[in-house]
Amino acid sequence: MAPGGTPKAIVERLAAETAKAINESDIKDRFNQIGIVPVGNNPAQAQQFLDAEVAKWAKVITAAGVKAEQ
Repeated sequence: MAPGGTPKAIVERLAAETAKAINESDIKDRFNQIGIVPVGNNPAQAQQFLDAEVAKWAKVITAAGVKAEQ
């Protein structure tokens, strides 16, 4: 994740460094201990996943009639 408007080169670098980090054995071990399953997808795949999640949960929220509290 990065703020909107972050230059593509920076997003790509963050993705590459994150992928490298989550493949380190000590990080993998710690993630397993706390129940995290790293995905390690690229920025385009992450965007597709987030878009699908927003659409899915928007339907659930609408169907349930959930309203934001003010």
